[in-house]
Amino acid sequence: RKPLENAIVRLTYHIDAAVQPLISEKAIRDALSSAYMLVAIRRNIKRNQTTRSKSLTESLEPRQALESYIEMSEKLRGRKAILMQYADNLFNVLKSRENMQ
Repeated sequence: RKPLENAIVRLTYHIDAAVQPLISEKAIRDALSSAYMLVAIRRNIKRNQTTRSKSLTESLEPRQALESYIEMSEKLRGRKAILMQYADNLFNVLKSRENMQ
């Protein structure tokens, strides 16, 4: 620990999504109130990749399920258009193979 007085503080903390509701930003700010300046408080929230959305069920068509999955993923959301374009190409290939049989 270092003294906070006369310090410029930038705090970054890493937590699991499950415990995020237990964190009080007010308590953090109060604990850092003796600092000269609090520049930022950043949260790095770790999402559990194995958690499934209740909206993703077997009742969805594969394209709908993929689209929902992409929407839920922060990493993929920005590339949705190109990913769906590639997926549509694959779905078309699968459809044509099914029609050949």
